[in-house]
Amino acid sequence: MRIRRQAAAVVSTITLCTLIQVSSGHAELMKVVNIADGDTLNVRSGPNASSPDIGDLQEGSLVDVEGYNFQGTWAQIRYRGQIAWVSTRYLDAITRADGSSTSVGPHQVTGIKAGDPDGGLVARSGPGVGHERLGVLPNGITIHVVQISDDGKWAQIPYGSQMAWVSRRYLNSVADGGTSAGTSQHPTGTPQPMPAGDPMTAPDGLPLPAIFSVSGVAADDSLNIRNAPQVSGQVIAQAQNGIALAVLGMATAHWAKVQVGQTIGFAHANYLSRGGGTTNMTGFQLGTECIGTEPFWRMTFDTDNMVRMTMMGKAAQAAPLRATTFSATPTGYPYSFNAAPYSGEVNMGLCSDGMSDNIYPMSITLSVPNAPGAPMVVNGCCRLQ
Repeated sequence: MRIRRQAAAVVSTITLCTLIQVSSGHAELMKVVNIADGDTLNVRSGPNASSPDIGDLQEGSLVDVEGYNFQGTWAQIRYRGQIAWVSTRYLDAITRADGSSTSVGPHQVTGIKAGDPDGGLVARSGPGVGHERLGVLPNGITIHVVQISDDGKWAQIPYGSQMAWVSRRYLNSVADGGTSAGTSQHPTGTPQPMPAGDPMTAPDGLPLPAIFSVSGVAADDSLNIRNAPQVSGQVIAQAQNGIALAVLGMATAHWAKVQVGQTIGFAHANYLSRGGGTTNMTGFQLGTECIGTEPFWRMTFDTDNMVRMTMMGKAAQAAPLRATTFSATPTGYPYSFNAAPYSGEVNMGLCSDGMSDNIYPMSITLSVPNAPGAPMVVNGCCRLQ
């Protein structure tokens, strides 16, 4: 049977919840403002003035807002390691001297001069010029900022399947219509929760499917994978901190449809962070297996940087993964690879094997040796091993 790629998205059932998640990890950097002299901003355990006061923030303090209540009147933050809430009345978006926004979201690379010695905007492994150079981004490319450095000078972005930092001096925010904007697309200080209506967009604003890892679970606990997107769903699997899994789509605003091994279920998105597993220097995902039919074949990209291939009627072969190249997209996909005599392209997108109800997070187009000078091209689906 023929492998087919799934264009259809996972069906989403949106429910109104108290928290509207903005992103996983650091969502939006904001500053405490309008506090009376001698006073502080109360940090509370819940999104209302009657919740216990668990701390205080001074005027000018910086906070990472992770989400808002449905009315947008309270912001969720992390305070001394625990979830807490502050009134949005006393929060303001941080702006640069030219008035442009420091908020997260889509931005466009701009201002790189012709003949620039770096060849573009340098992406680094950390927020500073002393960190390792990972690559460069050209003028005009759109990237997605997920957090801002403490000094406000660097932005963290997805780069391939890893994270990188770029100088904010060369970024302009992009409005909803896709055009560059000199100022924030929303009024300063007005919280704008990210809509959760698109099942193929993660809470961090980037596309799905994608590889995530379990995070934020207590050391002696595990993340429950359930058979339905709700806490009453039956637990069908568990995953500890650091375990990589594939997020296939969002079932609701807060529940992700995930694949752990060959098990598909639902996990709460608060405990998932983008990226995970083993990748090489370009961010190419290792520890994956790809399968196809007509004829039946199986290829693995193993963590020892070797590619192993079995095909019906032929002897098993192994070859080193010699080169992988990411695309100039926010996620780096599709990736091209070379593991002579094999080569091809791996893309992140839902895929069906055409033989079962199984869903895979990745697809592959593979060139394999056949008759001399006439390689055979086959298609398949991939997942984490």
